Amino acid sequence: MTIEDREAPARCRNCGAWLPQTALECPGCGSPREMQMSGIAGRPIPPRWLVIGGGLAVVIGAIVWVLAQTPAPGPVAEESPTATPSAQVTPSETPSPVVTPTASPSPDRTPFLPPIPEPTPEPTPLPSRPPLILTTGFADLGSHGEVAAATLRVRNWPGLDSTILTELEAGTEMLIRDGPVAADGFDWYSVVFPALPYTDYGELAQGWVAVGPTGGKPSLVHIDSLRCPTVTISATLLGATGGMARRMCLPGSHEFTAVVETCYEGPITPYDYEPQWLWFSCLSLFDLGSNVQLDIRLPPSVAPPDGLARGSVVHVVGHFDDPAAQSCTVVTEPDTGAPAPSEVDQAVFRLECASHFVLEQIEIVDQIDLPPLF
Repeated sequence: MTIEDREAPARCRNCGAWLPQTALECPGCGSPREMQMSGIAGRPIPPRWLVIGGGLAVVIGAIVWVLAQTPAPGPVAEESPTATPSAQVTPSETPSPVVTPTASPSPDRTPFLPPIPEPTPEPTPLPSRPPLILTTGFADLGSHGEVAAATLRVRNWPGLDSTILTELEAGTEMLIRDGPVAADGFDWYSVVFPALPYTDYGELAQGWVAVGPTGGKPSLVHIDSLRCPTVTISATLLGATGGMARRMCLPGSHEFTAVVETCYEGPITPYDYEPQWLWFSCLSLFDLGSNVQLDIRLPPSVAPPDGLARGSVVHVVGHFDDPAAQSCTVVTEPDTGAPAPSEVDQAVFRLECASHFVLEQIEIVDQIDLPPLF
């Protein structure tokens, strides 16, 4: 304890007596100054500080009493500050009006729910396998088939003794062009399918396949439902369509305009065909800009118009599956040595007769120049 401390006015903590400035112990109880005295450094406490301290105590007591009487606000996102006589709200004390991500949801308010999205319509199912890709000259009409067996032999003619052209693996897709023809206990269909390399003439590979037992459920090839055209009838469309689609998808008469083409020469075979007019004709129709041709047949009741020639633009009316096709037959010419046509050969010939476009009317409407055949 310094001299200045000893000279400072002090009061005894035991008895409350004031000590003289130079006293080292209480004159009343004898307590040592260092252990028992509480001093005030400098000078005695001014009276005005006692007044200010008392006033602050009164104000603080009033604030505590007001807060005790005011009910506590609920945990809402936005609060209004409570005005008090001496409280001053600072910017850091102002609650934010935006609910932060960590704030607890208020129990007194319905929680925000996002709008329910509109249901998305289910997409149209895609085909179970990619569509058959066909080159110019074949329309994707008729029926699609898929090989169901481990391997499937493609032959040049209906029947188990005919020449094997190739073998197809399970899952290979094909286009059913014509059929059926019964042979050796199976139903045979003429098909075309993508194959590499192409034939010597740059065409798609085609042949005959055995689909299943005659009159029974197909077991070697799964065949889809018939696919029929939904576009405008034209020479190109009819020329690229197989015999099955022609007979089953295109009943009745069809009318359109096309250009006449002729052939160089007719086929030479050791067979005779009846009726001759339904078996062969050197006339065909095509659309400008297309290399697909539609063979046509003129029955005895329809005479060719005068001036009909290559390059004639004609308006025609005609049909498939002519009634005369049911009596189509093929026989061997005498002294040719060719084998007699079998019943399978006759059945195939009848399908060909039914697939020909037989004219009902033909009228020339124009004439154009075509490049020479050779």
